Amino acid sequence: MKVYKVFLSVVSAIIIPFLANAQDMGVSSPKVVFSEKSQVFLSVYSVRNTGNDGVFGVLINRRGEANSPFKIVESNPGDVDLAYISNDDRFLVVYIDKTNGFSIAARLIGSDGKFLSDIISISSNPFGISNLKVVPAVDGNSFLVMWLDNRTRMGTQLYARFVLSDGSLSNEILVESDASSIVRFDISTDVDNGNYLMTYVDNLQMPYFTVIYGKLFDSGFKSSGEIKIAESYDIDSHLSVTYNRNQQRYMVVWSDFTAGSNSYNIKGAILNNNATTLLNLDITNDTSSSRFPDVSYNIYSRNYAVAYKTSKPQAGTSNINVTYISENGQVKGVVSVDDTNTLFLNNPSIASNGFCGNEVVVYENYDVNNKQNLFSMKLLGDLCRFKLSVSKKGDGDGVVSSNPAGIDCGDKCSALFDDGTKVTISALPLESSLFSSFTGMECVNEPVCTINMDSDKYIEVEFLLKTFNITTSAGQGGRIQPESAKVEYGGEQRFDIIPDNGYVVENVIVDDLYPQGPVTTYTFTNVTSPHTLSATFKQTNVYTIHASASEGGTIYPSGEVTVSAGESITFTITASNGYYLSAVEVDGMDIGRVNQYTFEDVQSDHTIFAKFEADLNEDGGKEVFQGNEGVTTTVVNQREESSGCSCDLIE
Repeated sequence: MKVYKVFLSVVSAIIIPFLANAQDMGVSSPKVVFSEKSQVFLSVYSVRNTGNDGVFGVLINRRGEANSPFKIVESNPGDVDLAYISNDDRFLVVYIDKTNGFSIAARLIGSDGKFLSDIISISSNPFGISNLKVVPAVDGNSFLVMWLDNRTRMGTQLYARFVLSDGSLSNEILVESDASSIVRFDISTDVDNGNYLMTYVDNLQMPYFTVIYGKLFDSGFKSSGEIKIAESYDIDSHLSVTYNRNQQRYMVVWSDFTAGSNSYNIKGAILNNNATTLLNLDITNDTSSSRFPDVSYNIYSRNYAVAYKTSKPQAGTSNINVTYISENGQVKGVVSVDDTNTLFLNNPSIASNGFCGNEVVVYENYDVNNKQNLFSMKLLGDLCRFKLSVSKKGDGDGVVSSNPAGIDCGDKCSALFDDGTKVTISALPLESSLFSSFTGMECVNEPVCTINMDSDKYIEVEFLLKTFNITTSAGQGGRIQPESAKVEYGGEQRFDIIPDNGYVVENVIVDDLYPQGPVTTYTFTNVTSPHTLSATFKQTNVYTIHASASEGGTIYPSGEVTVSAGESITFTITASNGYYLSAVEVDGMDIGRVNQYTFEDVQSDHTIFAKFEADLNEDGGKEVFQGNEGVTTTVVNQREESSGCSCDLIE
């Protein structure tokens, strides 16, 4: 399925409030990911100190329309995170629960928001857990959960555990026995090469600077060692990493402090799949203080999207900006979430819709006046566009149009429409045709139908050429052929009016209104409506002609031949071998030796008789001349030798 894009100058936003009565109460740590299979975003966040504490989720469709939030678990939550696997189309939400000491728990959630498991207990200790992260495992069928753990109280360790898609757990993995210098970390999955890249902030060089490191782990969690990426003068630097499947590269972003401008800025680096740096980036470089970056890669637009908080201390406000960066590291543009610059926004998380190229950013929104934290989100970039294609079939024709405009088929039989647009399709047949049906739409037999453009759609419209019935009726004494007919629009049809013997056509009437007289054929031309054709017949006198022949030949027709008054009929006379025609008698009168005779305009009975005689000449008869026109005579060659006369005798 192809998906198309257009630039939208307006983006949608939603704010979901939670009651809170004191500063720093309410929503915290929002995160968001995208379901590739169901094409929905799921955002999760913790709610603290409100009397309605717990972890909540919000499903957001690809148009940026959010459902009502739902409670995943009631707890005293710390950090939350989530990841998605497409094989089973499910999310794993993980969170730190501080209800009794520290524990890590999780819950599987379907892309429809339904719970697929009970609460899954991953780890616990009474002393401290922080920096909780979860990513898809390289096998595509499970999740990798990692966290910093202070269970020994002798320093911090880095632990990991796999959660399978059915909620079952692997054993805990001690990734780093001494992780005390790790301030925070992030991790990304390289499904193509079966590796994980962990990037982390190391504070061994404090108070001067921190170091951004990368460390590759294979699927068995063996590492080839750490790789230095950069130094940061933000001693509490935040970082984020994402994987680019198109180029099999990573992008890492982090916050840095610029002493000259006394401000925080966002830096970045593009790494190849063995974690070596290919390109360093200055993502922001101004006097605004920018921190808390989160990065996502959009495989559709082939861009990185970096979200971060930008503070304006003098105004007492902060905004969320998103910088778009091409795969080769070029900054393509910056979008601000709050166009008014009057809000206090914090802790962004961003996810990309690789299906059609937009992003959703979620963040904390602190309402200064009402002293409450809010969960907020905004859809950035392009809405999906889908192609509607129309084709026509059948022997008829018509025009198919759409509202909103786009389809005019006719000539323009495809158009692009925004995701979720309700398109009304109208099929108007030409004068010669009838609408028959739609194929590919719910209202098959209606000429007007509304279709929801939530994917590419293909529809067929059938038009049939109009046909019209022509019915006939014949009175006594004859018939009309054919008896009836179906004629296509603009076609023609001939009818023959045939009287019985002794009858003639009296009158032919078209459509019960138009007499045609005693015609024997009628043709309807350019038929555009139904018609009728009727005929009446009248009886006429019938005469008999008795036709006979002597031995030695035939007359055809023979016997008692009936003829209607005024008609004509021809008889043919033929001599057999060894005979010749000697006479033809009509009504008792010899008319000579004719081999055909026609009675014209018969008005009475008649007789016709053909007389044949044997040919006694051994040489046979020979036609040598014609007597009167139309009369064949036979010359018989006879020589009288005994008398000494050599004369030809004519018989």
